[in-house]
Amino acid sequence: MVELQSPIISIGAGRSGSTLLYRILNAHPDVVFFNENSFLAPRLWLELWQDRFWFTSQMFVARQPRSALDPQPTMEPAVLEQEQQRISVLIAQMIADVHRLDRTSCKVWGYKEIWNGSSQFDYPWEDYDTIFPGAFWLHLTRSPFQFARSTAHWNRDPLTLDYLKERLTDWVAIVEKSTQRTTTSRYHQIRYEDLVDNPRSCLTPVLESNGLSWHDDCLQALDRFSMKSAGESPGPDRAAACDRNELIALTREIQGLEKWMKKLDYSIPQDFEAQIEAPRPDHTRPSFAELNMIAETELDGRKHRPQHLLQQTISDLTQACSDLKQAWSEEVGKLQKEMQRKAAAWQNRWQSEHDNYLRERENFLNERKRHFIFYFFVRRYHELRALIGKK
Repeated sequence: MVELQSPIISIGAGRSGSTLLYRILNAHPDVVFFNENSFLAPRLWLELWQDRFWFTSQMFVARQPRSALDPQPTMEPAVLEQEQQRISVLIAQMIADVHRLDRTSCKVWGYKEIWNGSSQFDYPWEDYDTIFPGAFWLHLTRSPFQFARSTAHWNRDPLTLDYLKERLTDWVAIVEKSTQRTTTSRYHQIRYEDLVDNPRSCLTPVLESNGLSWHDDCLQALDRFSMKSAGESPGPDRAAACDRNELIALTREIQGLEKWMKKLDYSIPQDFEAQIEAPRPDHTRPSFAELNMIAETELDGRKHRPQHLLQQTISDLTQACSDLKQAWSEEVGKLQKEMQRKAAAWQNRWQSEHDNYLRERENFLNERKRHFIFYFFVRRYHELRALIGKK
């Protein structure tokens, strides 16, 4: 039985071999690995828990507030923790349902969550720790200059010097963000260059940490065309003319780049121009069939067209949202009934205590009245006896 809250999550920068890593892991008979889902987990966590008005509003209304400035209701830490745990399991189950994890008999699952920490995406790891407390973090890195070149070619952006600086700065930010996962005991870092050279030695520790062993089927992914850039970047390529001295100065200019390159055993290229591939001749460019094959995604061992997969994913997501909405309604209804029951019980108890107080007060006053009347007549009796004795 696959553990929903213990996936393998591939992190790091894009254009660093993450698709190759995904295909190698997905080729293992006991692993099902999925592509990116656009940070679905932290976005759902933001909507369902961090902005939990759907939960607090019921308690707020039950207190019969006079205005929006009335203090928000406070909850016991135990209740809050229990509800937080329920929502985290619900989100993990929802992501698993979106990927149709119930259709597989694999022992381990995972997906890609790349680009976190870049200038465009920055989600806190603490959200993942709540949703996936048993996650294994697989950090994939690539030479920063190769990463910048591949990103420019993939996006068809001119590889100018300013563009190179932006990509290298992004590379440092993503590496620093990803290495924050070293605080967990389930983190492993590999280099793209080592993965291509010897995938078995790179991934055996990862598989063993998840209770699996290496399988030679994983090597089949190395024979397949993996999201390679179609050609050279358009426009003037000022960065391609940088010599080693310029690259050294650029490396020292970007904060943290020199430190991380040394730590990850990356060196500055002698000539960045030599690292850039020339445009391939027209007859060697991928055909339409090859490009279409790149865009295909493997799911349950079968290939689906992107349009079909998108439609099916939207349908599954809609159904999951409908089920989630129904579950919310049921939970809110139960909570409301429980609060009404407790309110009625407290009201009955207060009324009973109030009635007892009134009865005891009335009995006390009557007793005092009887004592006063008795004392009055005794006193008058003694006064009359004294008066008769004088006569």
